[in-house]
Amino acid sequence: MALLSAFSFQDSKLNYLLTAEVATFKGFALEAGVATDAEKTGTKAVAVVSYDLLKVKDIVNIPILNLIEFRPGVYVGYGRIEGFQDSQLKGEGDWGASLSVINVKF
Repeated sequence: MALLSAFSFQDSKLNYLLTAEVATFKGFALEAGVATDAEKTGTKAVAVVSYDLLKVKDIVNIPILNLIEFRPGVYVGYGRIEGFQDSQLKGEGDWGASLSVINVKF
C-alpha cells in the first residue's frame, strides 16, 4: 500500500492517492487504487505507473526509514459516476503527476 501525493492536471490542485502495487518490471510499477475527492472530478478509481527513483533503506539502515521511497509517476483516473443519462455513463476523467513517499508492504 502506498500513499501518494498527486498534482491533477485536470483540477490544477494537489490530491492524494491510496494505491496497491499490481505488477513490477525493472524498477517500474503498475498500481491501482483510489483518489480522494477533488473539486472538479470527485472521488475516482486510478491507475498509476511509477518508477523507483530512491529507496532510503538502500542508503541508511534504520528500521522506520525502510518505509520511505521516492517514486515519481503518472496517473489516470475516472470518477464521479452518477448513472445513466441519454444512454451515456456520466463521469469525469483525471490525469496528473504523482509522487509516492511512504510505501507499506504486508
